[in-house]
Amino acid sequence: MPRSTKRTKERNTQPIANRSVVGARINRWKNADLADSSLYGYIRQIQEFHDFCVNNEPSVLRGDEEAAALQQDLQLPDSKKIVCKFKMQRLKLTGYAAFELFMGSKVRPDGTAYVKEYYGGYRSAFKKIFMWQNIKDIGPFDDLMSKIISGITRFQKIDEKSGKRNKYDRDGVSFEEYVRLCEFFLTKGKFKNWAIAVLEWNLMCRVNQINDLTSTRMKWVGDHLDILFTSTKTSHGKDKVTDEFSKRIFANPKDIRICPVTALGVYLLTSVTGSVKIFPANQEDKNFKTALQKAGKHLGFANYRYLGSHSLRKGAWTYSQSGTTACPSFAATCMRADHSLGNVKDRYFVKGAVSEAQDAYLGRILAGLDVMTEEFAVLPPHFVKDEEYVLEKIKICFSTNFEQLGELRFTGVLAKMLASVVRHTESLKTFCDTNNKLFQSMLFRDPSILPRLRMAINTDSYKSNLITAVGIPPHVAILSSVSKLDINVQEAIKKAFEEYGIGQPNVTKRWTTKKFEEMNLRLDKLTELFTSSRPVSTQGNGPLRSSLPSGYTMPSFKFENGWSYWLFGDPSNSIPPFQFLSPLEFENKRCRAAFRGYRRVMRAVMNEVKKSHPTIDFKKDFTTTNVVTNTENINKAHKYFKIAVGIVGPPNNGKYIAKSDKRYKSKPIGELSVSTIRRRLKNNYVVDV
Repeated sequence: MPRSTKRTKERNTQPIANRSVVGARINRWKNADLADSSLYGYIRQIQEFHDFCVNNEPSVLRGDEEAAALQQDLQLPDSKKIVCKFKMQRLKLTGYAAFELFMGSKVRPDGTAYVKEYYGGYRSAFKKIFMWQNIKDIGPFDDLMSKIISGITRFQKIDEKSGKRNKYDRDGVSFEEYVRLCEFFLTKGKFKNWAIAVLEWNLMCRVNQINDLTSTRMKWVGDHLDILFTSTKTSHGKDKVTDEFSKRIFANPKDIRICPVTALGVYLLTSVTGSVKIFPANQEDKNFKTALQKAGKHLGFANYRYLGSHSLRKGAWTYSQSGTTACPSFAATCMRADHSLGNVKDRYFVKGAVSEAQDAYLGRILAGLDVMTEEFAVLPPHFVKDEEYVLEKIKICFSTNFEQLGELRFTGVLAKMLASVVRHTESLKTFCDTNNKLFQSMLFRDPSILPRLRMAINTDSYKSNLITAVGIPPHVAILSSVSKLDINVQEAIKKAFEEYGIGQPNVTKRWTTKKFEEMNLRLDKLTELFTSSRPVSTQGNGPLRSSLPSGYTMPSFKFENGWSYWLFGDPSNSIPPFQFLSPLEFENKRCRAAFRGYRRVMRAVMNEVKKSHPTIDFKKDFTTTNVVTNTENINKAHKYFKIAVGIVGPPNNGKYIAKSDKRYKSKPIGELSVSTIRRRLKNNYVVDV
């Protein structure tokens, strides 16, 4: 019977045109067994062992020429060439004595041993030497390392029992402590730490997994954010059933401090990603641990020294399984925390029992929604009308990240994030200082955006024609029905009073005046909404230009945000584009000096843009009477900023930017402060100030 559909893939039967290209491709695949951060850690430990052997066991090392020949035979990249220095046969003949000597001398300055996990890291690094040299028989080495680490573990437990050593394990945080940590990061303006803390609690994952989050693995489905995970710590993509597992993240409209959708929205409003990676500069475990411990110390936690990134995972696990006998299934919790249940259980639980409703139920609990009330079924803030206007403002508010994160697929996610931020604007103003970088975003600078977006958000938090709540247990549905019954009774009584005229007010002059005052007030607000998109001139028919408000201080800018202020100003405070300002208009001497440095950078940007656009006139194209932040202006400003990256020179000594050739990735140029850019201006940009 002939095939009804056409074959979509070509048969691989043609002669190979270039074998070197195919060989290079195979080598790339074979050498991509580790992530960059893991590879860096292993190589650093192997290099330490190599330096130890140079001083103590030089007979187990090869010369440079011999090592280079072995590297060529093994086809190893330069990043792994250090392993070719070791003579594995020599190490085996000596009973791996060099490894023993290294482990035995690796102690603290006071002579005490480190924890077993520390030595376990070196054991894993040493096994890479065998693996990358294609040596299969590592049984004797494994036995030796197992004996050493077992002995270390035994002495560690004895010391812990006798009180000579504190327990190493990270302490889990309670739900109340988690809320306080999130509030601390929010109020201090540490939005990246806030977003990571909320995500780690809700996803129950590791910091390195959050580092690797990309917009391509995130999508909005119904009432939740769906994040796809493609590998775990132990699988590394080795075709396990649990490799591809989606975790559902829910908004918490009742508490902004622990709402993951709001936290991500605020972070993307105030940061520049530069790519599809949500967190482009690595927030490794050590850095996040330091941030948590500083926050814990400030909040008075007695155990702040034992806080770490795993504290949030442990706390989330405990919280999800306590508080009610109707907690999510154990299998669902294991799957979200990347804990294996065994091959058979993984296969059937993932695809059947926990991949839908159970994971959604768990996601709502981790979001902090109260499972004992009908509020557990609350819907996220979302836009229900004015679609064209909302899409335009999404592009404006997230202009620094919109193209990089993916316009089509990620727009739905950005829409829900923006809706959550708009819903919580008053709370944000309560928690954040007025000088916070959040209020430098276009969402708050253009006075016409917020009022109209508020009118487009859903008013009913439990019912919508666009989305339906999932992950709702039966008892919550019953509670919701009871609450609706109470409301129906109240409405029936109210309707009866109105129908029969019971308790109607007397139509007096005072009553009539009060009613008309309310109507006039609402009319004034609507009039202001549709006329405030263009600031009113303070000098007759001339351009918007007035002295700065009393007490106005020079904001602290990131580079790309500073460019936005240079062209658009701050309409919400009646501040014109900063290109029209003078340093003398600032009252504070420090602000005047900061403005001069900022102006020097912005003039350098304009000079760079004029190289490719010689006819441009910034003061004409972005005049004080043309501060309406429409999409055309935003796109034009963003286009010019991409050209301006050329003014930034390389770091002098790594002081102002992370070392890109080391473990940490550098920040995007737009995320650097204006003062850093000023110090790194290329020599050919000497702008008069």
